[in-house]
Amino acid sequence: MPLFESPAGESDGGYAVSDFRKIDERFGSLEDLRQLQEKLMDNKMYLMLDIVLNHTSHGHEWAAKAKAGDAAYQDYYYFYNDRSIPDQYDQGMPDIFPESAPGNFTYIPECGKWVMTVFHNYQWDLNYTNPHVLVEMLDTIFFYANLGVDILRIDAPAFIWKQLGTTCQNLPQAHTLLQLIKQCTEVAAPGMALLGEAIVAPKDILPYFGTGEYKARECDVAYNATQMALQWDMLATGDTKVMLAAQHELYKKPYGTTWITYTRCHDDIGLGYEDYMIQSAGYDAFLHRQFLKNYYSGNYPGSTATGALFSSNPKTGDARISGSLASLCGLE
Repeated sequence: MPLFESPAGESDGGYAVSDFRKIDERFGSLEDLRQLQEKLMDNKMYLMLDIVLNHTSHGHEWAAKAKAGDAAYQDYYYFYNDRSIPDQYDQGMPDIFPESAPGNFTYIPECGKWVMTVFHNYQWDLNYTNPHVLVEMLDTIFFYANLGVDILRIDAPAFIWKQLGTTCQNLPQAHTLLQLIKQCTEVAAPGMALLGEAIVAPKDILPYFGTGEYKARECDVAYNATQMALQWDMLATGDTKVMLAAQHELYKKPYGTTWITYTRCHDDIGLGYEDYMIQSAGYDAFLHRQFLKNYYSGNYPGSTATGALFSSNPKTGDARISGSLASLCGLE
């Protein structure tokens, strides 16, 4: 989770950063972080920090200047005078949080314009078509490298490029940006590894390691979100067939890269693995996902789980599963 300053009450757990270079006072100071890094190094441990590339808090200095009408800083974000272009974007962009934060744009009365806010209305999406934004964020990355960061966890890389007429997720330009960032860190901070937090379908995760001439030259590490979700599939069904159908997808990572394999984290669990993986086990894909949602929310006969559904979409029937490891296992 990010350690840097974010507004109280509208922080998204720290992912709405208002100052990329100031530690949230609840956690300490930059000097505390430097001392921690030294102790970790003495004990042969690594320091990993988050960087939120996709957006800033609406309380960030850049956002404040944009809100005040500074055109240069409005170009750091996606600002529009009316709803005509935002409405076109919305035709292809899904809602990330349809229940709690529907829509992808927020009206800013101070300047009379609309700004893109894919996650929450207090998180303004950065505009990487503006080269100044990339330079600013590279400068932040090098600042972290000089603090002794060993692993930089890149939050939500799938969202960092926006293009009208698309879902604005997993676009080729997002990979180009990550490859450029990787090349810059290889020169300026070659000892720092990049971890991509791309919680997407199996076919979309692997490209975050890099493809073609940039194979193994994008992210060094990625979350094995597919295997994580399939662990919960196995627990509910008592069956390994769906997991086995997915294994060939997960073994294709380039030499020199690696997975982080985990069971739970702070995020919800998505059931976005491919339909064919479910069908190969003899299940109907839609009904199987309904079963998993019911099982882990405690609404299936015999289930001891006490999780909850999150971000339910009544249009598609999709929902994500929330709960701690203990609650999903029925241990609390």
